[in-house]
Amino acid sequence: ALAVQNRKLAQSQQAYTIPTEGDNQDVNSLGTHAALDLKESVANLERITAIILLAATQALELRGITKASTKAQEIYQVVRQHSPMIEHCRPMSDEIASLVALLQSGAI
Repeated sequence: ALAVQNRKLAQSQQAYTIPTEGDNQDVNSLGTHAALDLKESVANLERITAIILLAATQALELRGITKASTKAQEIYQVVRQHSPMIEHCRPMSDEIASLVALLQSGAI
């Protein structure tokens, strides 16, 4: 759903222009709207990345962490400090938010 929303947000703002000044020099800035869409897209991308990190960490745990690269093992350790192995269905919004914060801080 987040990826689909990003595709929608990536659409050209030109389609949403409205006539001004009786179509005389009909120019209006949509830069602010485009910037707000970009900000939302980046936030969505951060959440998507956090979800992918959770899935990859779970896969590493199931397949064997020793098969992963050194860097992947380091990231695995950081993720596991904030999200234990998924053994049962549970809400994960807090864990996703925690990983987003780590991504924003550069810790991951």
